[in-house]
Parts: sequence; C-alpha cells; structure tokens
Amino acid sequence: MPWTVEDVDRFKRGLNDEQKKRWVEIANKALAACLKKSEADDIDCEVKAIKQANGSFSDEKPDFANFSNPLRPADHKEPNRYTFAEVNEEAEYQLAFPIGAWQTGKYGEVIVTRTFAERMVDNWKNKVLGNRNVYMDTNHDFGEAAAWAEDMRVTDDGLEVKWDFNNKGKELIGDRRYRFYSAAIGFAVNVQTGDEAFPVLHAVSLTNDPVMNTMPQAHLSDKSQPSAHSDGGKNTPREGNMELTFADVLEYLKDAKDSEKDVVLKELGAADAHAQVMQLTADVKRLTGEKETLVKANEGLTTEVNGLRAASHKARKDEVIGKALSEGRILPKDKEYWEGRFDENAEFTADVLNKLPKAVDFKEHGTGTGGGEGTFDAEAFAVYRRFNPELSEEEARKAFAEYSKGVI
Repeated sequence: MPWTVEDVDRFKRGLNDEQKKRWVEIANKALAACLKKSEADDIDCEVKAIKQANGSFSDEKPDFANFSNPLRPADHKEPNRYTFAEVNEEAEYQLAFPIGAWQTGKYGEVIVTRTFAERMVDNWKNKVLGNRNVYMDTNHDFGEAAAWAEDMRVTDDGLEVKWDFNNKGKELIGDRRYRFYSAAIGFAVNVQTGDEAFPVLHAVSLTNDPVMNTMPQAHLSDKSQPSAHSDGGKNTPREGNMELTFADVLEYLKDAKDSEKDVVLKELGAADAHAQVMQLTADVKRLTGEKETLVKANEGLTTEVNGLRAASHKARKDEVIGKALSEGRILPKDKEYWEGRFDENAEFTADVLNKLPKAVDFKEHGTGTGGGEGTFDAEAFAVYRRFNPELSEEEARKAFAEYSKGVI
C-alpha cells in the first residue's frame, strides 16, 4: 500500500513535517522496488520498506541480508503469541491487534501493516480453517472457549473482533480476572484448496502477562443496542452508534435514579470507583462536621481559658500590690503606677517589689495621700541606697532626709 504522512506516526514517532514527507518517499519507493521481484511477498515487502524508511532517521540500519518477519512463526506450525490489547468493558468490537511498529522483548520490533490485518480478516471470512472458528481461551491453553468470533473488521487502529461471550467469558472479564488480550497468529492450510495461508488468527487469549499495553479496553455487552434507561422526557444516552461523550454521561447521571446510575456505572466499569467516591464524600462530610464542632468547642475553651487567665492575673496582681502596700514598700499614691507595670510584666514587677526595702514608716512619715502628714519617697530612697552602699540603714535614712530637704 502507498503510505501518506498521516501514516508515519504509527511506524516512526518524533518526525517533523518535512521528515515525514521524506519518510513517505523512502518507504513507498522501497516498497515499489521490492514488489517488482518475482518472489516478493507483499507483507514482507511492506515490513522491509518501513524498516528502510525508519533506518533513514536512525543510526541503526536494518540488516536485510538476515531479514525475517517476526510475525511469521519459524516452524510454520506453532502460532506466535502477541499481547497488544488491554481488556476494556466498553467497546462492541475488541481490538485484537494494532497497526503500527512496536518493540517487544520476545520478538524484537514487530511491524503490523493494514495489508497484514486485512489479509487476516480475508482468511477468516474465506474459512481457511474450515468449520473451526476463532475463539477466546485463557493463557493460550487452546482449551475451553470463553467467546466465539462473530465478526472481524479492520480500522485505522487495527484488527478488531466482535465477540459472542459465553457465561465463562462474561464471568472472567466481568470479575476482572483477566485484563489483557493476546493474539495467536500463524500459518494454516486451506482445507478447501490445500494452499498454505498466512496470516491466520487462530485464537485470542485472556492473559495478565502482556507483551505490551497500548490499546483501549473491551466490553461484554452489545453497544449497538439503544439504552434501556428511559423516564418520560428525562435525558437518556442517545441511541445509534452510542458514541457518547463524557458530558452526555454526566448529564444523564445528574437526574437518574440510583438504580439507573448503578447500571450505567457498572457498564462503564466505574461502579467500584463510584462507590469509593461516594464513601469518601460521606467521610469528608462527616469529618467536616466534626471539624466544625471541634472548632466551636475550641473557641469556647479558648474564651474560658482566657477568662481564667485574666482572673488569675488579677488575683496575683492584687496579692503582690497589696503585700507591697502593707509592708510599706510602695505608697498608696503609687498603686496605680505599679498596677500598670504589673500588667506589662507581671513576674518582673513582682520581683522588683519584693526586693524594695521596707522603707516607709507611716506613723513617722504619713501615708502619702496628700494630707498634712509627711511623705517618704521609697523609690528615691532605694536609688539613694544603691549609690551609698557603705551606709547603714539608719545612716542612710538620716542622710536621705537631709538630701531630700535640699532637693525639695
């Protein structure tokens, strides 16, 4: 087949527009040259042409002298197994084999062209296997069937099969025991003509050990059937080819009954995830309510604690200031001043007051309330004492009295 620039990304990724044009030119020229040879095989020629075009943009050049197509089983008897497709419970047709170039650990680079896929479909429709039909087994055991092929087709993605699942197949996929498809491809002898046929799809297996994981998933149900969910004028998924967008599903689920939501979510393979989301939503709602309760309780406790602290501070202040007054360390007229100091720094002020000398004799000096009795400045006396430490208490009092007269 002649390739176009739209085909390039399937076989060589990362090329710009100009490089893609060059790739197409090289591949088509190499294909035409290969097909002119008398012993040419169109499938092998396509693979060689693609390898030659890819090699033009790589340091590693293809070795055509020892060329072999890994899609052809070496012994012509045992089919090769290739795991490309992931089980998806959505599609009516299951992708069994993709078109493109893929790297595998077992077979190296595997190149699948549209011609290869179309030849497989033709061989199936021409019944090269006689009355035998392509079936689905498990882990390539070629044993009991989980499904039988109803139809095959080739799309831009690759070869797709429409399966008729039996109860076993529905159970294996529905319970998610297997998540990948693996195709068994090989030779066969046409039972009518005796000619050797290749490529032939023998079976597709359910497996959990994929060669690669590149494709979307498959489905147990027939999506060509219209949705069974309807409720008068309520929005329902549209019929026909069922090409639904995510927005369509969300719009339908918005007003659907719980039972209908369960059905749709199960068909989408999202029932478990939805249940987890619902549980998490309920948990978040519950935890949010508990958080709000704790916040309110904390606010109440904070107010209560602040009230207790204020009461404790006031009681402590009354105690410290009252003691300083009763012991004559400060005068009543200075009470408000010391209360302010205590509010600013309680412990420091209490320590200062405790260290002030008992310097006031109210009988001798009065109370300092502004009456006719004498006054005595305890703070000034304390400062005076610090500057005259050599004086005794009595000497300091007399000296301070004389000093005060001179100052006043």
